Amino acid sequence: MLTQKEGLDNPRLIQLEVNSRTVVVVVDRTKVLMLNPDSLTETGKADLSDYGDDVLSFFIPPKANYAELTMNYKGVTHWLRLDIRTWEPMRMVELY
Repeated sequence: MLTQKEGLDNPRLIQLEVNSRTVVVVVDRTKVLMLNPDSLTETGKADLSDYGDDVLSFFIPPKANYAELTMNYKGVTHWLRLDIRTWEPMRMVELY
């Protein structure tokens, strides 16, 4: 149903946040959509290609104003904390 409504090819479900009732889906490796699970309406989106090549994990803690994620960038894994209002990085660490 999600692929029909949003026209998404092969989406990857990353997180279902029960407290805020948000489904976070990664499409095309770096594009993130946040959807209301009842109506499947989009509540937010971001293109994270400036920060990496592939989203490995994505997490928004309950009632938080930030997202934590790991991304692969040219073979190096980066951990990022992004402000979900602006999608600007608050912190970034290279993991070896």
